[in-house]
Order: sequence, then structure tokens, then C-alpha cells
Amino acid sequence: MPIVFDTSKITVPLKVYDKRWKIVYIDSNNNEVVLGDNSNDDNNKLIDASSTRMSLRYGLGHFNINLLNNNGFFNNILSKGTRIKIYADHTTADPTNQRFDGRIDSIKHSLTADNNFIMNIYGRANPQLADLHITKNFSTGAAADAAIKAIIDEFFSTIFTYTGIPVDMTGTIYGEYIDQSALSVIADILKQVEFDGYVDFTGNIVTFKEGSVKNEKERIVYGINLLSYSEVGR
Repeated sequence: MPIVFDTSKITVPLKVYDKRWKIVYIDSNNNEVVLGDNSNDDNNKLIDASSTRMSLRYGLGHFNINLLNNNGFFNNILSKGTRIKIYADHTTADPTNQRFDGRIDSIKHSLTADNNFIMNIYGRANPQLADLHITKNFSTGAAADAAIKAIIDEFFSTIFTYTGIPVDMTGTIYGEYIDQSALSVIADILKQVEFDGYVDFTGNIVTFKEGSVKNEKERIVYGINLLSYSEVGR
């Protein structure tokens, strides 16, 4: 077996970018109030948080947040249905790049070993799509874009829009959906015509041909989303 020497060199950028993030809730006056951020403020009660966004083909995005809740600080502030937003950016200023938008589904309480009260928050993005079960009949065939628009017009006209559905999503779909979640119906329509989609942060449904949209903005960071490699080679 021949031995091959490769003299090429790959340079991994090691520049460290400033990272800023914050988690907010929307109060009764529709104002954003910070739950926690990456500052060193002594009033910061956030312990940890995580969120995951999902394609409409595969489910709803979800989040969980853990907060210090001594003396019941958040008991009368956060409740089921409260809207949560997460921002994160490579910047030294207040982050404006929104990464998540959802609503609280459930709240649980726990206690640490040193008797600190914890509030555990769980929620989803666009829960209406999963919670509402619908009945629609497309057994004789319908254009995919028209089918999704019909669902939105009938059940979600005051919640979602669909200007992000392209004019070329006209493949024919078939299906008779009886008492199924709106999300599962939309997911099946997208799969039949090989499209993907998501709900943007304005409530607009955006769809696109599967595989046609690529992420060309995220940076590669060695040790985070670029796995470490061995000392073999250069």
C-alpha cells in the first residue's frame, strides 16, 4: 500500500468572538423584560436554559429554562402561555439577533440540596399548531400551497400568515385527515411534495424545496461545532 504525503495546510482561525445573549419574557403591556443574560449582574436569576428550533416537517421547537425562585419571586410573573424570546449574537452590544420564540406550556418547582427554590419552565414554539386538531379532506387532490393556505384561513387566520409559501409549491397532494393535529397535516403535505418549512418570528409560514436553503452565515468554531482532530497530519 503506497504512503501518501499531503503537504497541504489547513488553517483553523482561532479568533475569539464576543458572545452576547439574553432571555426575555413579554409582560402584560407587551414589553420585553429580561429574565437573564450573560452579564454579571447580581440580580441575574437564570441558572441555565436551552432551546431547539424544528422544521415543520418534524415537530415544534421547544425550550426549558431553570430560574432561582427564592421567596417565590417569579410565581406571580410567569404563567402558562407567557411568551418567551431568546436572543444571541456575536457582538459586544445588546444582542438583537432573535433565535427563538415560544410560549410556556408548564411550570414545575424544585428545591436544591442547599434549600434554594428553583422554577423549571418548559414550552414550545407555535403550540397552536399541535394543540388544535382539525379535519380536512383532500382525497380528490389539491395543490400543496392551496391546501396549507386553506388550513390557515379556516383555523389560524388571526395567528399565522403564509406569504412565505412560494408560487411553485403547486404539486398535487392527497389525504383525508380526521381529527389530526394541524402540524401533522401540514407536515404530511410538505413531505408529499418534498418541501420543507418553518414559521418565522412574525408568524409567517415559509416553505422551500427540500435542500434548497443552505446556512452560509454560521461561523465554524474549533472545539464547538468543529470537532477536535488528532495529531496525525497537519
